[in-house]
Amino acid sequence: MADLSGNKRTKTRYVSENLGQKEIHGLTAYGMRWTITPLEGVGPYGIPETTTELWKSKEFDLDLLKVTSGPRYGLKRVELSDLQRGDPDPELFEAPQGYKVETIEYRQVTCGQK
Repeated sequence: MADLSGNKRTKTRYVSENLGQKEIHGLTAYGMRWTITPLEGVGPYGIPETTTELWKSKEFDLDLLKVTSGPRYGLKRVELSDLQRGDPDPELFEAPQGYKVETIEYRQVTCGQK
């Protein structure tokens, strides 16, 4: 892993853990945790230990919760909320007032055709 200057490589230990399953906002999620630990001196451009925990929905292939912690980031939490199943409101797909929808027809031309 390169340091911030991009000139050196730092030896690190990378550990991943399976956290199993749990329910988040009514969805079944599976979790993983990754911990990256530097094995050499951290120094001014080094990488401090960082842990990321990710909970993902298999049904929707979406990240439901991601928590990253470490001295560089503090605690960063990103969570999907207010997910609603079902068809979206058809009004979302209508052109705004004053816009005209036009249909353009194309014909296929094969190579070498004149």
